[in-house]
Amino acid sequence: MFNFFKKNTPTRKVPDDYKHLVSQADYEAMLDIIMQYFKEKGEPVLKVENGYVITNGEGGTDVQHHYGLDNLVRLVAAVPRADRESVIYAHFNKAYYDMRPLEYFKKDYEAAKQYLKILIKPAAILKQPGGNNVVHKIIFPGTCSVLVFDYDNKFAYLYHEMIQEWGKTIDELFAEALDNISNEEINWIGLNLKTGEGDGEEEGSEETEEGTLDVEKQDAFLFVNPDFGAPAVCLMEQKASFAIGRFGSIVAIPCKRYGVMMPIKDGGDFERVSPLSIIVAKLFNGQPGNITADLYWYYEEQFHLMEETQSADKEGYLAITLPQPLIQLLKEA
Repeated sequence: MFNFFKKNTPTRKVPDDYKHLVSQADYEAMLDIIMQYFKEKGEPVLKVENGYVITNGEGGTDVQHHYGLDNLVRLVAAVPRADRESVIYAHFNKAYYDMRPLEYFKKDYEAAKQYLKILIKPAAILKQPGGNNVVHKIIFPGTCSVLVFDYDNKFAYLYHEMIQEWGKTIDELFAEALDNISNEEINWIGLNLKTGEGDGEEEGSEETEEGTLDVEKQDAFLFVNPDFGAPAVCLMEQKASFAIGRFGSIVAIPCKRYGVMMPIKDGGDFERVSPLSIIVAKLFNGQPGNITADLYWYYEEQFHLMEETQSADKEGYLAITLPQPLIQLLKEA
């Protein structure tokens, strides 16, 4: 039944997207551990394709489960070989969710609302089976902000049929979820972009407890939280008004852990967009839970995509296009 996992068969070949993270041998070893895990769970593996492990439900039910490998590959690549089995087991154990508590909470919104949170995912999540029924909003163009139930240290996506009895609008639910995120421990990192240095945690950065950062000495900032750094960017007005300049802010959500903010005080600040984009790309390519390497312009509580085009001056380089409303603001200044 599992002979498609024999060495050198196509399903065991490391996908191109992971080649910079993991070797062929390490990828195969990771698959062996995954197979072992699901065998012990009694959940038959049907196939591996397009970065997903697809299984029948626990006990051999007809329900299929799709487990994405993207985050797991990054986690495995970052730890010693001796620790990889425990990392893989912990990763999939977290994915298992007991839905019985939701049966209770979906009848009692006052009890349930404290567990609402937001995760930001690539827009492709909506194309997965059942994706259209996930409760979501498009806050950052090209991504999908998903309403989740954060209970027992695990996340469960919420579907429209689960929230019907609450009688709340999507906007009301997201406002509650953001309020819950505002109560999470969120630290700041200050970035010095003048030299183009900084990788988010080492060169060019200064990390501090919330509320103690000398903001005047920083060119840009990161929100930092293991799961909610990216959605915390939506709390800029409340948590980081210092990161909003006269002309708004350039922001990014490269991965779940980090949200990036650079205030735009005058036209000269755009010289720092290039080193900022390098840091964003490093976080996107190197961190688990990556979302997007796109940059956004934040102004008056809206996030506008800064589109990329081929540079007319340098072959092989991309140029970032300023949104038309921002161009108009700069002309009128």
